[in-house]
Amino acid sequence: MYSDSVIVSVAVLFGGGLIYLAVSQMQLSREKSQKLKELLDSATKNSDPELFLQLAKLSTGVEWSSKPLEYFVKAAELGSAEGAWRAANIHLERGNISAWFEFMLKSSELGNQWAMIRTASAYKEGKGTLKNIGRSTYWLLRSAEAGNAQSMKQVALAYVEGFGVNENPMEGLAWLYVSEFKGNSDAANLIKSAEAKLNNSLILMAQDRAKVIIDLVNEGRRTSESSVLGSITNPAPGQGAPSKPKHESKGSGSGAVVSHLGHVVTAAHVIKGCSYLEVVTPAGTHAATVLSVDDANDVALLKVDQLFDSHIQVGRSSEVRLGQSVSTIGFPNIGIQGHSPKVTQGMISGENGIQNDIRMWQISVPIQPGNSGGPLLDEQGRLVGVVVASLSLRAIQITGSVPQNVNYAIKGAYLEPLLNFHKVPVAQPSNVAPASFQDMIAGAQKASVLILVY
Repeated sequence: MYSDSVIVSVAVLFGGGLIYLAVSQMQLSREKSQKLKELLDSATKNSDPELFLQLAKLSTGVEWSSKPLEYFVKAAELGSAEGAWRAANIHLERGNISAWFEFMLKSSELGNQWAMIRTASAYKEGKGTLKNIGRSTYWLLRSAEAGNAQSMKQVALAYVEGFGVNENPMEGLAWLYVSEFKGNSDAANLIKSAEAKLNNSLILMAQDRAKVIIDLVNEGRRTSESSVLGSITNPAPGQGAPSKPKHESKGSGSGAVVSHLGHVVTAAHVIKGCSYLEVVTPAGTHAATVLSVDDANDVALLKVDQLFDSHIQVGRSSEVRLGQSVSTIGFPNIGIQGHSPKVTQGMISGENGIQNDIRMWQISVPIQPGNSGGPLLDEQGRLVGVVVASLSLRAIQITGSVPQNVNYAIKGAYLEPLLNFHKVPVAQPSNVAPASFQDMIAGAQKASVLILVY
């Protein structure tokens, strides 16, 4: 038992401690308030999002200061992905779902991969916004491109199943390879199932495509754009052609009819940003709709509501050899050279494209602006590639000299996913050679088309 005097002494000491603690807290509060005021002045003066983030984190519990939400919002307005993320979570705690989605989307747009995943989920579930499966897959793809292995697997499944994206089993398998490479343990079993549905040629293409995707992800570049439904940079796949504009066409390119039902192959960059397309054939001019666009491989598939007597057979690019003769029919510089088709001839001068790009051939076939999208033809007149680019500008920038006939074509094998998905009736290529080069060109000319872009 303690004596009464001891108890009184302890009480006095304890009470003094409380008073001292209260005084110390008041002092700390004044110091914190002063620091916050100085920080606010600096943040406002310099429009610095990082200072607004610090201000938001420090301002909790200070009576005079605004609530942290205001400063997180200000940081978001100044370009802070973290500020938008934290503002979204505060709105979620308060039950304001629409505001949560608004700031989660903003954080996604500012590059927060975790926000991208939640934005994808919001579009899928209709949380704070209308349901939009295409936009959901778009944000999953953005997260995958930011390096998230789980999103890579989900993107792969989206391509395999056609969930919010054009069904493309080869692209799906490629993303499964990438996901496994990035450490997703679930991808291995899915790879076996996906490979069982593809032939060896497409499996090899998927492996090659996976290497390209890995390089693009490591470089922080986009792997695809308009293949995702809902993308706004190109015409939506399957979108009907609107009324023809009254103004003149803003560009042109070349293409090839590859089925009697009116399927037309061209380069993706030819139709980029268009609002209306026309295909000019020997039999007349027709409006065209966009069925699929593969920006990654720079190929596109169009459709004309017209039956054709002639079309170009699609050959096997795996059979093409270095040094083999090839040619193209196209419509270059129509403002100067006119609207009649122009023929040029050369050879396969390299088995890979720019910087060893395995998707391309280097060709010595002379091309000019307007040849893009035209068919690369073998000796039998079969389409084995799509003309896409010239090295001239790049070479001038690097070497200071202009190369002679160094051009490129996407290998025809990279058209297969688009053609297979849309069930284009591609006939088995014939091995019977035409009597002469002129006879081959005469046949191919009937199915070579001018594409007008509005």
